[in-house]
Formats: sequence, structure tokens, C-alpha cells
Amino acid sequence: MLVCWGQEASGRSKSDRYGSQQLSPPRLRTLGLGLGIWQGEYQDIQGAWLRWYGGDRHWIATPEDQATQERQRAERLATKLRELGVEPE
Repeated sequence: MLVCWGQEASGRSKSDRYGSQQLSPPRLRTLGLGLGIWQGEYQDIQGAWLRWYGGDRHWIATPEDQATQERQRAERLATKLRELGVEPE
């Protein structure tokens, strides 16, 4: 389901109303992509967001998600190095 905001098919304004449409775009399926509604915080704003997901039904990482994942990976590596007696710089 895709949640839309703006104009109805008739061209009338929905003025701040949300509506839903069932979409089955074959090109997105071929690429293994989909759009879903994700509930969470993005750019310091809590809410429901349209977000891409992959063929495995996992959300595609935003640049912020990727930075957080990289930071966590670096922290895990630094911890392992310290356990081996190596001080990371």
C-alpha cells in the first residue's frame, strides 16, 4: 500500500488528507524494490515515513543508517583489537 498526499485522480485537492492506493508496479518488483510505511525517527522528526525496502523485505539503509552502522563496526573492531593487546589509533 502506498500512502499519497496531494491531488486525487480527479485533480481535486485532498488538502491535508491522506489516502491509500494499491500499487503493483512491475518494474519495482523486477528490481526487487518496494515502498512501505516505516514508523520511526528521521532527521530528528518522529513519524510515519515512506521508505524503500529490498527484495528481502528489509528497509534500505539511509545515509544516516549507514554512518551509524559503520561507526558501530569500527567500535567492535577497536574492542577486538584491544582484547588482543593492540591499541587502535
